[in-house]
Amino acid sequence: MPGGATIYRVLAFALWGFGVPFALDLRPGDLPGSVATAAGKLAFFATGGLLLACVAVPRRWLSPRASRSGSARLARLLLGFVPPVGVLLVGYENDDAFLSVALVLLSPALAALLWSRMLERALPLAFGFPFLVLGNAAFALEVGGSEHGAPTVFWGLEETFGTFLPAKPPYIGPGGRLRPSVDVYMRSREIPQGARMRTNSEGFRNDEEIPPLPAPGELRILSLGDSVSTGMQIEQDEFFGPLLERELGAPVRVVNAEVSDPAYGLHYLQDHGMARQPDVVLYGLCSNDVLQADGFCGEGRRFRLSSEGRIIANPDRMRTEIGIELYKDFAYPAASPRALGEADPGRPGILDRLDNGRRKLRERFARFRVFRAVLPLGSGFDDEPAVMPSYASRYERADGRMRLFDGTANLAYFYRRQDTVAEGVYSRFFELLGAMERVARSGGSRFVLVLHPQRFQVHAEDWEVIRDYWCLEEDDFDLESYNRRIREFCDARGILCCDLLPAYREAAEGGSLFLPEGDMHPNAAGHAVAARAVAEFLRAGVLD
Repeated sequence: MPGGATIYRVLAFALWGFGVPFALDLRPGDLPGSVATAAGKLAFFATGGLLLACVAVPRRWLSPRASRSGSARLARLLLGFVPPVGVLLVGYENDDAFLSVALVLLSPALAALLWSRMLERALPLAFGFPFLVLGNAAFALEVGGSEHGAPTVFWGLEETFGTFLPAKPPYIGPGGRLRPSVDVYMRSREIPQGARMRTNSEGFRNDEEIPPLPAPGELRILSLGDSVSTGMQIEQDEFFGPLLERELGAPVRVVNAEVSDPAYGLHYLQDHGMARQPDVVLYGLCSNDVLQADGFCGEGRRFRLSSEGRIIANPDRMRTEIGIELYKDFAYPAASPRALGEADPGRPGILDRLDNGRRKLRERFARFRVFRAVLPLGSGFDDEPAVMPSYASRYERADGRMRLFDGTANLAYFYRRQDTVAEGVYSRFFELLGAMERVARSGGSRFVLVLHPQRFQVHAEDWEVIRDYWCLEEDDFDLESYNRRIREFCDARGILCCDLLPAYREAAEGGSLFLPEGDMHPNAAGHAVAARAVAEFLRAGVLD
């Protein structure tokens, strides 16, 4: 064994061991979290066991002098290639960024060690040393306390949500769906080390406690909305609510409650929201909310509206599906060859896979300070247009046809050939929207609908990517019809509506206003645009 191999093995074991706290989502002073899945943990420790086994292989098994038979040579060849490639593949497929980086770095380091033993030369170790040194430095910096020290979690899991979509009372908490007294960092596509998220003791995404009643002279705004409004992957002080509060200035206080959709939002207003005596109720609407209104409220659904316009549990609930299954047959007529997995005649499929792998690895390595400093990663996150993820992908892969209600793009709202499915969704939403406005008005509050745009309405390049991928005809879609439809309803009912589409389009020349990888959520710049536009709208006639 070459003389440097002992130090080399120590570094390899150290890199593997440094990954343990991240596999368990441990930080100094934290308890184990549940971010890393059981499968991810199992894969990590199994790969670690493989590493141990390979490093412990006796030198005589690998030495070229051990045997000159063909089977022995084949065995040495397999030992030299298979374990490192296996470690690399496990690391690449692991969804946890920290585990993935540790295993990707261990792969060439393991290959160097095995070939050093087979060739009985120290030179291959020189190739592996940089990977081990940089990897240990990266993890040591994170573990050593320079990181924020709070757990890094995913938005929407039990670490952040106290209630998700409960089917029985209480349907929602006093501060909304978020877990009370949270102080964590959310995994973020734009912030390598995560975005800070805090809630108060009731679950509002506010740093301070919210007294039951406004203080003398305080103008209280209750901001309701889902992840688009309450800042998924956005820093604590950079999402819509705090930015709006700063735009308006004292004595305005914006109270941020996370609600999933109009049905649960109406429940929240009835049970908790109006008791806070807000002067203004803002409801931030994204296209998912309109779809969920039909999924949760109506005949055979979880809730229904009473004759008094209050939302109540539905004793005749029969349907159990509330998701995309309701709309799985509502598809665009043309099939997409790329969605079916057929080769794109203009671009070999292997190039798409390589591009996706490059972006994935850049994002993972950019989470570490060391690699951001020594490698040309930039931010590690690409803003290139991408096809929006779909919750209906299993149906779309089967026949290659885009579902017009897919949980993200939801192109049914923009489809010129409207049918009864889309009309039924609109009808249910308008019922709930009217009920929300009446509840707010009866409590002495001004109700304002804040209409968030879709990314492909704002950035033409995003629409082109979706259109080309799904083989959509341009004339089949009107990208402003959704906004017109909702504004017309609001105008007819006397509901105040702040449509953010013009403000977003005006600001779009400065760069992307949405999270990368086709995500429908606004980024920090998008939240700033929304806060400025809503503040201007409120000053123009609501806050008088």
